[in-house]
Parts: sequence; structure tokens; C-alpha cells
Amino acid sequence: RELAARGLASTLAPANMAASGLAEGPAAALLADPQTSGGLLAGVPAGEAMACLAVLHAAGVRAVVIGHVRAGVPGLILAG
Repeated sequence: RELAARGLASTLAPANMAASGLAEGPAAALLADPQTSGGLLAGVPAGEAMACLAVLHAAGVRAVVIGHVRAGVPGLILAG
């Protein structure tokens, strides 16, 4: 955050920022950083997931639930 606030960015950040449609600023700079410029993953409490999706969709953001976190032995379970 400190570096973004000072205007430091990678060489790909300006192109990412231009493509994002975000207003310039430190918070947007973090989103345009190539290290995080792919899909954005957010952890949301299960009870709030559908409301979160509704707000994102209303704002024109493509978003889906991709999984759930549950207690237990660490691992990944793929379901189709």
C-alpha cells in the first residue's frame, strides 16, 4: 500500500489500469498490479455469498462462487 501510494508500479500496471476502467488511486493501483491482475478471489462468509454476488452482478462484474472452505484435513476436493 505504501509503494502504491507513492506511485511505484510495475511496467505492466499502466496497461492493466487502462483496461480495468478503475479510477486512478492507490487502491486501484493495487488491483492493477500484474501480481494480482488475474481473477480476484474473495473469501466471503457463506451466509453472505449470494448477496455479495447480487451486488457484484448489479455493478456489471462477472462473479461466481467457486468453492467452499470447511474444517478438516487440508486438501482440495474437485466436484463437477
